[in-house]
Formats: sequence, C-alpha cells, structure tokens
Amino acid sequence: MNREEIKDFLARDLERLRTVNTGSGGSLVVRPVPSVIQNRDDGDAGGGGVAVMKGLSGGAWGVDQDADDQARDMKEEEEYDDEIQLTQSTHSFLFTEDICSLPFLFALTIVALLDNLEESSSDNRLGVPVQVGYQVRTAQYLGLVIGLLMEEEIPTTLYLLRMIPRNSLREKLPKVEYYKFLFWALVRMAMGYMFYMNMFVVVAQATGVIDIFYDVLALQFVQQLDDICFTLSTMDVFGKRLKHASKKKYFRTDFDRVPFKRRRKMTVFMKVLYFINLILMMAGMVLVSLNQSRGKYHADSITVTFGNDVWENAYVKVSPDGNKGTNTTNGYDEMVLVYSWFNGVYKREGMHDRRPVYVEQNKFDHSAYETTIPAEIKYCKSEGAWVVTHSVISKSRTDDECRSTCHCDTNDLFRAKTDCPWILKSQPTSEFDLFEVPENWLIWIGTVSNSAQLSLTDNQCQDSIDCNYHGQCIDGSCVCNDGGGEVTRLLFQFYLGTHCEQAITCVALIGDWGDTWSIVPIADTLWSIYDRPIFVYNGGLEAVNITVPKNDVLTLQYSGSRWYGMSFEGLQNRSDEEWVAVSLEYHAFWNQAYNDVTKFVSDSTRSSTPIGTDFYLIGERDERHGVSDPA
Repeated sequence: MNREEIKDFLARDLERLRTVNTGSGGSLVVRPVPSVIQNRDDGDAGGGGVAVMKGLSGGAWGVDQDADDQARDMKEEEEYDDEIQLTQSTHSFLFTEDICSLPFLFALTIVALLDNLEESSSDNRLGVPVQVGYQVRTAQYLGLVIGLLMEEEIPTTLYLLRMIPRNSLREKLPKVEYYKFLFWALVRMAMGYMFYMNMFVVVAQATGVIDIFYDVLALQFVQQLDDICFTLSTMDVFGKRLKHASKKKYFRTDFDRVPFKRRRKMTVFMKVLYFINLILMMAGMVLVSLNQSRGKYHADSITVTFGNDVWENAYVKVSPDGNKGTNTTNGYDEMVLVYSWFNGVYKREGMHDRRPVYVEQNKFDHSAYETTIPAEIKYCKSEGAWVVTHSVISKSRTDDECRSTCHCDTNDLFRAKTDCPWILKSQPTSEFDLFEVPENWLIWIGTVSNSAQLSLTDNQCQDSIDCNYHGQCIDGSCVCNDGGGEVTRLLFQFYLGTHCEQAITCVALIGDWGDTWSIVPIADTLWSIYDRPIFVYNGGLEAVNITVPKNDVLTLQYSGSRWYGMSFEGLQNRSDEEWVAVSLEYHAFWNQAYNDVTKFVSDSTRSSTPIGTDFYLIGERDERHGVSDPA
C-alpha cells in the first residue's frame, strides 16, 4: 500500500472511531482501534499489502492518541502548504555567517541599534505620570494587549525551534553549527522581551489616549528594522557581501514538518508563555495603577513660597485656644493675613479627588503641628481647580453665601458654596500634578485679585548636588552640614533649608543702633524658624527707648518674608524643652506678628540673615498695612 492509501485508510478509520451511539443517549463511544502495519510479504494478494490486526480494548488510550496525532499531521499537511524556512532577517546572519564576517558584524550592529532606540523611550526610571484619567487608563490596558499580539520575535523563534530540531538542521544545512542557531534564538527572544519592556514603559508613561497607540506602532516599526535591512541587502543597497549573504540557499531551504507528537510540548509551552507574558504585563500595569491611586508618584514634601499679598480683614472662626484678632463678632475674628506667613514646607497627607493633599508643617523642624491649625493645598473638583484652603478662615463672617446655595450647615458658616473655601485658586485645570498647574492663580485679599505669586519646590533630592553640596542626600532628604556642631564659635558655617540653600556664616550681629545679637543652641540644635536662625538680643537698644523686662526674651526672627523684633514674655527662665515647644507651634499668623509684641520690622527680603537689611521701629500703631515685595 502506498502512502496516499495509508492516509485515506487512517482518515476513514478515525471517522469510524468518533461515531455517536444514538441508542445510549447520544454518548460518545470510542470503538476498538485496529492497528495498521505494513505486510512484509509484498506478494500477499489477500492482504493488499496491509494486514489488519484484531481490535484492541477501549482502554488502549495510547493507540487512540497516536491515531489522533497522525490524523492531525495529515490535516496540517493538507491545510498548511507553507514551507518551513529560515526567517529572512539580518538576525539570521548571526548563525549563517562566520563570526568575523561583515554580515555577522552587520547583524550585531542592527541588534545594538534596536537596543539603543528602544531604551531611549525610558527616562528617569519608568517616568510614570503621577495620575491619569479613566480613558487613558483603559487605553493603557488595551494597548498592552495589542502590543502583545503585534510582537513576533518570540513566537517566530519558538516556532522555528520546535520545527527545526538539531538533526534536521544538520541534514539540510550541514555547514551551520547548531549552537549558533541557539544563539540566534536567544538573541531574538531577548529582542522580543525588550519590545515588551519598552512597550510597557511607553504605555505606563503615556498621558494621552492617542499617544499610547502611536508609541506602540512606533515600537513595532523599530522592531521591523532588521527585516527592512535584510530586504535592502538583497537589493545590493549595503554592498556585494551583504547581498551575497542574503541570497544564500539557507533562506530557500525547506525543512520537513516535525510530527505533532514530537512538537506537542513546545506547542503547549508557547501558548502558556503567551498567557504568562499577558499576566505579567497586566500585573505590572495594575501595580502602577495602584501606586498612582495611592499618590506614590507625587512629591512627598514641597516648599511653598507665597508673595507678600495682604488680606487686612480675614474672617477667622474663634478657636478654642483663644486666638483673637481685632474685632470679634458673631464668633469670628478679623485678623491681618499676610500670605507669606504661610510659606514653608507642606507634606502630602492623603488624597482628595484622585490628587494629593499637602498640609502645612511647623516652621521649626518641618514636622506636623499638634495644636496649630495648618493650611492645605488640594484639588477641588467642584471648583475645577487646585486651591489653598484653611478650615477656619472664611471670606465672610455671615452665612449669606450659605443661604444662597442651600448647601451649608448653619453651624459651619465659613464653608460657603463648596467644601473648598479657597483663599487662593488656580486657573481651571484637570492636571493631576501640582507642578504642572498653570500660573496666574487667583487670590482673595477682600476681593478677588489675579496678582497672586506662588512658587513650588520639590523637596526630594537625588544626589548631593540637590543639596547644593552643603549636605548629604539621605533617603531622599537633604541632611545639611552643621558646621561641626560648634554653634558658639565666632566663625563657623551652618546651613538651613530643605536643600541646604540658606548659609549661616556668623553667630553674632551688631546693629546700627549699637544693639548686639547672637544665636543660641537649644536641645543640641540651632534655634531657627522659617529656615532662618533666631538671634537673641544681648543689649544696646536703650538709645531707641526699647527696654526688655528681665524675664522676657527679645528675638530677631524671620517670618516668611521679613525679619521681626519680637518680645516673648517669661521665656528667659524656661528650659530648652519649653523653648522647643514654643517653636514647634509658632506660626506668624496665629501669633500675629504685627501685634504688640513686635518692636520693629525689616524690609522684605529672602536673605538668610538680616545683614544689610533696613529695619523700621513701630511707633504709633495703625490697622493699615503696606507691604513691598522682596528685592
């Protein structure tokens, strides 16, 4: 019996094996499978060259499986007429050419170029945006699935590995070393996974829906560069040697199809690998999404610097600790609010409307306030903008605004219209990153003004250069040089500030009035406020009729934009711990830097010391204020 007759016989027998027994409720019955062997007696007319053995029992599943594999092989031969050939790619030069040959080196150059182009898409580690919209999030997951289907290096490599075993390669191409064939396979697999990694990076970095699909298509084009170069080589674009290499019979050799039984495991492995790749990429994107929702990619700590805008009659709800302004009416104080008093460090604490909330920290060591009520910076969806708010500061001390909206609680009068009673507000924006918010903020100074000045600085450091080489970057924060800790020397160098930008170069001052001041250490550190040292008065102001009671302390301290000469009652006889406690809760707004404890005030300045700054005695006090900007 010839080959075609055997194929027809097996196909008819397989059809008989899978008949349905309609008398048993339609159950599938596996009939005994006859074994087919070739008759050694070619002249046996009764057998026709084939002997049919007696049927086996239904438990002989190995015979069933063999018959299925044979049938599947025949079906593939009938349905798939494509020959199994090597891929026409410059990567193939890695095993078809000698190591020192020009085509081999050309193939390595293409691999290096692809690696360089793909790595260029990654910057700043993953460069993941702080947050994205829901449409972009959906497009990210869809883009990963599309990219997985578009990648062809890995499936092509696995296909050729399972279809071209060692013996087949030696038989058809005896001059090709199998280890070089395996090296080529590893290179192509590596290129495929580089495509996956770079695709994941560009998708994770995307902030627009269209950008995602453009970037995936661009990566796919880059991956096709080796095929394009091979085609150009056949056209003699890169010279005779590359043309000759691309025209060799290696690329026209047909390999025999390996029986399905021998390649079954590789087929299953390739399907499992596809599933694993999909799961890994989806898991990575889920992790990125969770980190974004938790605010991990936002700045943990920022320094906020406001301008010198003044709101002379800010309405402040009377606090339990008895803070009072000038005119207490209906449970509200009217207090002077200088926006620069709220300068300083703000730390991320929680999320609101899928964006971080930054809370003001104390002015001594940048830790959280315990009793002082801090300001907040957050996004307000009802306003469609980022806002600066304070829970006890209101634009009005009446409930007129609340009555007009019918959404306010009469016991919470300062919350007008929305849950964001802003005192500064950005232009309308949907930005997730505070640092990307457009400028030209609005500010409330009794009326709405567009003159707001606001600057933001990320307090995180990467290296010593971020600390201005005045300290060390440890765990993302600058630890400034302390001048050896000897703060009592006449000459020393000390640095303050979140980036060690404030250089303190002296411990003593002499004023034009003959007054003398010096810095003092408390609790093994420098006494400072608003990242500036506090100078304690020693004497010499008698000429301008300023006297300090024996138990009081007169200090020269910074409060956001100016230096103030402030007197603290009874602080002279207190311990270091009490001085620290006062410093931890100090805030120029709540301590009302313009009240009676202030004896004189400087011009606006950003200097680290008061040297070279003009000061003015406060004589007759008035409720009117004039503030100039720092030079």
